[in-house]
Amino acid sequence: MSSSEDNSIKEQPLTKRAKLDNPKDQTEGELDAFEDVLFDGTTRPQDLIKPYLDGLIPYVNDTANHTDELYHEDKACVVVRDTYNKARCHMLVIPKRSIDEPKCLTTADLPLLQHIHERSLWVIAKMKRDHPELRDVGFRAGIHAIPSVRQLHIHVISQDFDSERLKNKKHWNSFTTEYFIDTDELLAMLKAKGEVKVDSEKVQAALKRDMKCHVCDQPLRNIPLLKKHIKTHLPASMTTAQPEDV
Repeated sequence: MSSSEDNSIKEQPLTKRAKLDNPKDQTEGELDAFEDVLFDGTTRPQDLIKPYLDGLIPYVNDTANHTDELYHEDKACVVVRDTYNKARCHMLVIPKRSIDEPKCLTTADLPLLQHIHERSLWVIAKMKRDHPELRDVGFRAGIHAIPSVRQLHIHVISQDFDSERLKNKKHWNSFTTEYFIDTDELLAMLKAKGEVKVDSEKVQAALKRDMKCHVCDQPLRNIPLLKKHIKTHLPASMTTAQPEDV
């Protein structure tokens, strides 16, 4: 994000920025600006960006007004479609219990985390069953090492990365480097250490790393080249099928 864009966001009155809590009502440009703020959330004063930081809370507390995004709900969590999907299938599994971020987890949360992990696997199985073009595509379920919004959430994302909303190196590296921690690794860490700790400097550096293919490790210097290249790894079911709403 350029410095001019950065300043324009910071200078917006809180009432104006707060409307971005409901992304589906925004223009494409506003959505892009909103997403940039989310990605840089850890480096900005929280009182300036509270509307962005709390963007997931309504999906848990007010599901009746988010039926378009809601995919599944049970007693412990909700599954919603990610507004900023970076692949054909990109869901968020969000616990209903208030847990700001992974570092807040304790061993007392292991049963809940296990449930969320199993719900993520259920989503993957259902996606493959309901959408034939996804049956031969890999999936991952995990967290960002340093989340950009409050409320613990698990990304369930297909590995095609076939999305117009995947636009820059940070987007790519946040899902294809150690910045992304799989749920089974998260569970193992919590069981072994009783807490979740990450090397902040290391994972932040991963976002700035040169891009490479997540399948064959070929270096790719820009997003257009990356998108052209990763299509060569897509299964035939995806190259011949039009993207479907999932």
